[in-house]
Amino acid sequence: LTLWKHHIDKVVVGKTYHFTNVSTRFFHTYTLTTTSSTDINDHEDLLDIADYQEESTSTTITGAITQIILHKSAQCGNCHKSIKDLPTGNLVRCNSCNMKQLKSNLNNAYSCTMNVKDESTSQVIKLNMFSSVLVTFLTENLKLSLLSEMEDVEDYLLEQQHLTITYNSSNKVVLKFKKTR
Repeated sequence: LTLWKHHIDKVVVGKTYHFTNVSTRFFHTYTLTTTSSTDINDHEDLLDIADYQEESTSTTITGAITQIILHKSAQCGNCHKSIKDLPTGNLVRCNSCNMKQLKSNLNNAYSCTMNVKDESTSQVIKLNMFSSVLVTFLTENLKLSLLSEMEDVEDYLLEQQHLTITYNSSNKVVLKFKKTR
């Protein structure tokens, strides 16, 4: 649950509440979030509830990328939604929030689908990777400049023969990505 602004001080960990007018969001995974119209009311504490410990659903493999496709998209600097059909000029209006802005204020977002062959099992696993993990990997390997050309990034990643990749087992999204040797 993501709490925003004045909702933060209304909630105490370990207490029980009744929430109305919340929303779901999706960014790599689904989350529940408060909105400007969310109401939070105290509720009688639930009894005999066992502590819930989420089981780790991550898997780590060592292997090499066998196939890859990398996409780059522009995101609105305000609402972070993808901008469709960028105009040729310096100004762009967001399709989602309708805010007008300079192209230079847009953010770049990267998504990657890749097949990885596990060294130990020879199994090929299809994984998805997003901006934060990709940018961290390229920064750590002093290759951030490659992001100006998607082909260059794809070529560089395909050349890496020993990668350690940790991914979420349920949705196949890469969580960590580094060179092994």
